[in-house]
Amino acid sequence: MNQILRTRVLAVLAAAGLLAAPMSALAGGELYLLSNSPPHWVTSQFPVGYNLNPGTASGNIDGVDAPGQFIDAVTSAFQSWENVGTAAITFQRNADTALLLDQNATDGVNLVVFNSVAVVQGIPIPLPAGVLGVTNSYFDFSNGLISGGAITLNTDPLPDHANPDYSTSGANGTLDIEAIVLHEAGHYIGMCHRRYATTWAVNSSASRRTPP
Repeated sequence: MNQILRTRVLAVLAAAGLLAAPMSALAGGELYLLSNSPPHWVTSQFPVGYNLNPGTASGNIDGVDAPGQFIDAVTSAFQSWENVGTAAITFQRNADTALLLDQNATDGVNLVVFNSVAVVQGIPIPLPAGVLGVTNSYFDFSNGLISGGAITLNTDPLPDHANPDYSTSGANGTLDIEAIVLHEAGHYIGMCHRRYATTWAVNSSASRRTPP
């Protein structure tokens, strides 16, 4: 199979001064499907599965039950894509995993995880400050068929800010995990940025919890 690894990187702009401003850092940037056999899942693969490593949320999400909040936020983000009126895709949360990296496109594990390292072009690399998340999708270049993917959320995107950097409250001055996963899930199903490959701070909190 003529298979390549497609990687999309989200980076926060001016991350060092982000939390001093009355705004939230949310995943942004318009998403769209490429023409001429864009990366995609096919109906025979529905529901498209994903596997969480909930334990990695501890210390990264503010709250008394970080793993549970992580599960709820990710589930809600994928459900938001299902709820799009023109969408046919469906998702399923498969068995949780202890994996920290997912380098196998055909093992049936599509990892969603907090980690300081992500697989980019097949190579594990440290995530630099300012990067919120990376989505890797394995697909056949000849027909666009996706065979697997992974979403990695940076454990320390704001090194000058005391952890945890993320929340599920949607409050201003926080990194809203559901909005970030929502955006990364768009890449997971094959969508690309229309103009930019970055995120930015916006003057709203949970308002970006719907697909663009």
